[in-house]
Amino acid sequence: MPGQLCPARLTELTKSQIDLQCELDFHNGQQSQAHANLEKYVHEVEVNLHLQLKEHQAQQSMACEAYREKEQSLTIQRITCTSYLGTLEVSLQQQRAIHASPEVITGFQDKIQKEQDRKIRLKEQEQSLIVSRVGALEAEDVAWKKLYEQAAQLTRVLVRDATSRYEREITPMRRRALEIQRELEILKSRINDDYLWFEESDVNNRAQHLARREEQGFRVEK
Repeated sequence: MPGQLCPARLTELTKSQIDLQCELDFHNGQQSQAHANLEKYVHEVEVNLHLQLKEHQAQQSMACEAYREKEQSLTIQRITCTSYLGTLEVSLQQQRAIHASPEVITGFQDKIQKEQDRKIRLKEQEQSLIVSRVGALEAEDVAWKKLYEQAAQLTRVLVRDATSRYEREITPMRRRALEIQRELEILKSRINDDYLWFEESDVNNRAQHLARREEQGFRVEK
């Protein structure tokens, strides 16, 4: 109560104010650190999910490249076969022009038929490989999307749980910080009141001192 305090008490109140401010700074620092930890964790989880997606895309790209290499190989073989067929047909016409023996003509016809069959098989293999590539990659993509959605769902759960833990951790910190702020406001008000009382007390004491000096016969300047 004003009128019952002394400078020592004011010093004690000021020290209490400093202690409370230090505690408030500590709780605010803890809250900031907890929030930073949450942001770091969420970032790491999301980065991990993104890396999984990038890894899948890289694997899919490699698979596509492997299929294309096989397709290209079959295409080259088919083109070579077509060119050889043309050469054989020209040779057959030449042999017919010079009236080659039936055995020679039949030999060229057999070779042409063999290359035509080979060309058909290469074309079928090429088409089959294209169908396999499209089907396999589509099936893999569907399976991956399902896995990715599961991973994304897990990420959301992890982030939600981490956020819940964060809220549980900082709730008492927030509550205590608010309590400290209220205590500080009360303390500041008391300190201000005490300083005001001392100022008024100094004025009253000076007036009483001057009155006593005047009663004792001294000349007093008022």
